[in-house]
Amino acid sequence: MLRMRGERRVRPYGALALGLVALVALSLLVPVEVQRDVQPFFTNPAVPEIYGETTVGQSFVAAYPGLERIEMLVGTHARRNDAPLVFRLREDGPGGRELASVEVNPATLPDNQYTAFPFLARSDSAGRPFYFSLEAPDGRPGNAITVWAHRANILPQGTLYVGEQPTGGDLAFHVGYRATPAQLARAELDLFAARKPGVFGLPGLYAALIVAYLVVLVALVRALWRVTDGDVP
Repeated sequence: MLRMRGERRVRPYGALALGLVALVALSLLVPVEVQRDVQPFFTNPAVPEIYGETTVGQSFVAAYPGLERIEMLVGTHARRNDAPLVFRLREDGPGGRELASVEVNPATLPDNQYTAFPFLARSDSAGRPFYFSLEAPDGRPGNAITVWAHRANILPQGTLYVGEQPTGGDLAFHVGYRATPAQLARAELDLFAARKPGVFGLPGLYAALIVAYLVVLVALVRALWRVTDGDVP
């Protein structure tokens, strides 16, 4: 079909681009699971067997919103232990308000593998201090588990507790979150801006720079389209 001079070609890419933008925008609102604060495999258990009044815990600061699980590297001493194991999550430290508790049958735990302790997700967890612990009041020597740790301080904002007393070192643990990509991006901007001087400590500055970069990039792409898809002579 002949077209008059100056008539623009139909650009099917425009609708495709808008569709992709919409999909990306929707994906930013879909919660995803994220694992953070992964500790390496440690070869020196620094804590005793957990039974009776002995508790073992760890303090840390949550990096993201949606805190929903803690995974610890558990040692069963290659035996079947049957004293119920209790996991607790608290605010701040050992004396903080209890937020969640989970009871686990240790007979089902694999030896020297990470065990997950899930709980209801905390949407406001980003940047807040927490403390988790394990206890087995009905356990006894020879019928109790341990957890792996490192004697050195690995986490700058956390420490290992034995019997609710800080002992130095850190447990081997993973922290699991469930949050949207938009929430994760906001948390990363907050972390990036933290403790920077003056205006450089404002997360909004970096968000604005990212938006400006995307606007310029879109403008360049549109300019290229116009050059390659100009008027038909």
